[in-house]
Amino acid sequence: MGWRWHFDESSSTNNYFVGDAGADTEAMYGEDSPLAYGYESDFKVKNNGAKYYPIELHFTGDKPDDFDHMRFVNYKQTVTFNPFAKEYQ
Repeated sequence: MGWRWHFDESSSTNNYFVGDAGADTEAMYGEDSPLAYGYESDFKVKNNGAKYYPIELHFTGDKPDDFDHMRFVNYKQTVTFNPFAKEYQ
């Protein structure tokens, strides 16, 4: 997921980072390793009529809190575009 292209009527093209696409370390550590984890994300564009639509990210899988503790996640996060910082937050 990561980067998204933005095309507007001014004919300029902009590229903005939206969020984490996920990760999988099972191939690196082996699926039985306590260091192995894997999670993914999906996204949904929320058409609210704004120039830059909010984007809802949905994360699922095993994700590290820190590298000593993994936890199963299943949560949604909505990011909105900050025109002053020129980034999704």
